[in-house]
Amino acid sequence: MLRNMAVKDGLTRIYNKRYFSETLEKEFNFNRRNSVGLALVLFYIDHSKQVNDTWGHPVGDFILKNLVELIETEARGYDLFARYGGEEFVFLHRGAPLETAIVLVERVRCEVEAHTFSYDELDLKFTISLGVTWWGGGDSLSGGAEFVEAAQTGIFMTQRRGAAIVSVMIHCLKMVSPESDTC
Repeated sequence: MLRNMAVKDGLTRIYNKRYFSETLEKEFNFNRRNSVGLALVLFYIDHSKQVNDTWGHPVGDFILKNLVELIETEARGYDLFARYGGEEFVFLHRGAPLETAIVLVERVRCEVEAHTFSYDELDLKFTISLGVTWWGGGDSLSGGAEFVEAAQTGIFMTQRRGAAIVSVMIHCLKMVSPESDTC
């Protein structure tokens, strides 16, 4: 029970940022040696501050818990899903080619957009914006922190472009050709 409290988020019951960061370094080192493909998805709820300001924290907490339940249905058993900040979440998609990761995030984005969150008399709809970074292994990145920074750059790009958008960052040893977005 104490271990669970140390590694899980108290509200959503998914892994917390600390556990994610520790696990990311292990996954990063494994991927550096084996070049199996690793996708990191960072996402946040668009306009989430307005929820708490308009309807209060109980509604905001309800949305967070239900969002997590919705997204967990899309995760594979060995993927890592964690709460990274207040309304920010991170998903580590292990051993996946870039195309698979993009299909996953688009499916998650569409699923959230189509879902109605019902709380008492309220029926609320939300969108999420996602920053995705993919790495095929090798020495193109120095560590997990740089990997997260790339996804944060993707989030920054989505904020500049609007809501409900996916931005993809690719790290690899080869140049990416204009005709292809894969390594």
